Amino acid sequence: MTSFTISDQDFLVLKDKVVIITGGYSGIRLATVRLCLNSGAKVVVGDRNPPPELERSKVSFFPLDVTSWNEQAAMFKKVEELHGTIDHVLANAEDDVDDRGLLMAPNLRVIDVNLIGCIYTTKLGLHYLKKAAKGGSIVLTASASSLQRFSPVDYTTTKHAVLRLMRGLVGYLHPKLPI
Repeated sequence: MTSFTISDQDFLVLKDKVVIITGGYSGIRLATVRLCLNSGAKVVVGDRNPPPELERSKVSFFPLDVTSWNEQAAMFKKVEELHGTIDHVLANAEDDVDDRGLLMAPNLRVIDVNLIGCIYTTKLGLHYLKKAAKGGSIVLTASASSLQRFSPVDYTTTKHAVLRLMRGLVGYLHPKLPI
């Protein structure tokens, strides 16, 4: 498998950029919020849960159900009104464990959050990033389960689909669009 290294310096391009992250307050999602903040980005998070105390004053928070098109559309519109632009979008939400961290039984909610929510975020991100003079980026969070066997079937299926969504978008983006 191909590998590559990303240095801390690579993230300096985020300084003063407006970054929307859906689902950002645990695990790799929280680490992504912190990385963007440490890089000087203006971070906006849409999530069902409020930010941890440490990040509370540093991010713009929108209570958000990523499976709701109307809620996501309203958030994107408000972010553009507040900041004038959106530079980067990270479709990052997932919903596979309960409040005790125990794996939940397969249900459509996992598909709605991990895949449908990601599709909504991506579509809205494309719409708003096309307006940005310099374009921007969209990051879709899949996981290692996109590439290998992993036992939670509902979760793994959605992450495979997110990877395929990402690969399907390639032909429509750079160099045709600056995204």
